[in-house]
Amino acid sequence: MITQQWSVTHNMDLIWKIDNMTTEGEHKYVRIIHYTVSGTDENNKTASIKGAVGFKFRDGTEDDYIDFNSINKETTISWIKQALTPVVLDDNGNKTDINPWSEIETSIKMDIKQKIKENQTNLPSAITTP
Repeated sequence: MITQQWSVTHNMDLIWKIDNMTTEGEHKYVRIIHYTVSGTDENNKTASIKGAVGFKFRDGTEDDYIDFNSINKETTISWIKQALTPVVLDDNGNKTDINPWSEIETSIKMDIKQKIKENQTNLPSAITTP
């Protein structure tokens, strides 16, 4: 019996763009972040996916509260990544130190590669005249 193993690589840098932040309240706490993640494959083909993450109410009195005017791109992206990454629990329901971000990132890259493939498949066919 001959077996063949396939290795799928997802060597792709992700580019994060903040499209919009919805704020609420006197302290302008961030309620929703709309974002776009783009990637370019090994054939120099690019695609993007869009998403949004929501956050619970904050009134500005929390110890880790960041004033709206002090929020930068790096902070915003870290919030998005944190919101997209599930908490891993052990068998007793306790939070573990396991960080599944690499799996989430791979999933995003696979989604972008699929979009690139779909974009190439959905190209209009050439029209030729006799």
